[in-house]
Amino acid sequence: METTTKSLLAKDIKQKLQNNEDVVLIDTLSKESFCAKRIPGSINIPTDKIRELAEFILPDKNQNLIVYCAHSSCMKSTKAIEILTELGYKNVSHYPDGLAGWLREGFKLVETGLHAEDEC
Repeated sequence: METTTKSLLAKDIKQKLQNNEDVVLIDTLSKESFCAKRIPGSINIPTDKIRELAEFILPDKNQNLIVYCAHSSCMKSTKAIEILTELGYKNVSHYPDGLAGWLREGFKLVETGLHAEDEC
């Protein structure tokens, strides 16, 4: 059974966040990148840790997930979606424009200036 992944626009995600919809926004970049800047409300599960961490962090496989990375040519989010689908997650959406697209739309990122060792 093939699963199709819905692609979302920045405005769609912004609306979901403003409406307090039950979604989990997943940044698939490294912890260092996540600590430096991210979309507000997102959590970090680096692509290379998805298999190891997903079922602990995301126990509900019917949860609405939105996955992103740095920009439209970044493949980390695409790979993460493949893995999540293999693991049995049913409602996975993609924000292909990532951090770059979020900024391009005029939306703010959380920019802490912290690094992973600072426990962001």
